[in-house]
Amino acid sequence: MDAPAGLCTTAEDLSHFLIAIMNWGVYNDVRILEEDTIQTMHTKHYPGSHDFFLGLLFRGNIEVEQGLGWFFINIFGLELQGHTGGAPGYSCHMYITKNEKNETVGIIMLANGPMLFASVVSNKLVVFGYENLLKLLIEKTEEIE
Repeated sequence: MDAPAGLCTTAEDLSHFLIAIMNWGVYNDVRILEEDTIQTMHTKHYPGSHDFFLGLLFRGNIEVEQGLGWFFINIFGLELQGHTGGAPGYSCHMYITKNEKNETVGIIMLANGPMLFASVVSNKLVVFGYENLLKLLIEKTEEIE
């Protein structure tokens, strides 16, 4: 993943970071982030905030609130926490959610081409695709266990 803000990483390293976040700052029995840092990230600093573009794109089927570098997203009734980004040529998404067993699941999606580009042609198709992709990823994580 290469972000416009200068973050360059691999999917594997990003997964280590997400695991650390899911474990309150600990990865592979080593603390890499303080618990206070994780708590600050997971605090809604702008409750009730609204993302105008995503609201239009998903026709109101999304709510977005912001923590510190962390988003709280309700999309089609699916509760996600994480961060997204991208630029022309790629798209990246990192989320935490709960599966049907109420277990925490981490999802990382890195893709060539901006995921929302097709919205210029058909935002209904993007919304349908995104909803089904998220559901499929969560189902697949349950099968792996």
